[in-house]
Amino acid sequence: MEKETKTLVEERKLLLKLKKDKYNLKAISEISKKISNSIKKDRTKRRINIINYHIKKTGGVKKALKELVESKKWIPNIRNKTGKQETKRRNIIQIATDFYRTLYAAEPNTKKAAINLEDDERGDIPDFLQSEREKAIQSQKNDKTPGPDQITNKMLKIAITIPENQRHV
Repeated sequence: MEKETKTLVEERKLLLKLKKDKYNLKAISEISKKISNSIKKDRTKRRINIINYHIKKTGGVKKALKELVESKKWIPNIRNKTGKQETKRRNIIQIATDFYRTLYAAEPNTKKAAINLEDDERGDIPDFLQSEREKAIQSQKNDKTPGPDQITNKMLKIAITIPENQRHV
């Protein structure tokens, strides 16, 4: 809020503490109207500033409009276990709570695949070709965060350009 709006709100607070006669009620009414108009002006000024900022920064208004959204859309409805649609917020929260409670209480039903290959079976699996490895590395995006080994995709792309006899890894 701008300074003007804040001062008007303070004035109204003081008037509300005073005796409520005709004169004070009329003054409160006038100040309330001024506050309302001032808030509207503040909001439009803020809106214009945000839109101008994003137009200068990116040339578009999509991010500005996202930033200016003042309320989030809530789940309008959800089906309960019987298939009936619930639209009341309290019922939706209860359905979601029950769903996640049963989801996390259940034992995980995924099993880890254990593959034990004998030495003679390993010979049947062909090694990756150098061209396959290079193609896989080149298809990676550069600006991704590295894994736990801290090797970035950019480092891998540089490494495949180095001749094999000069690699020391």
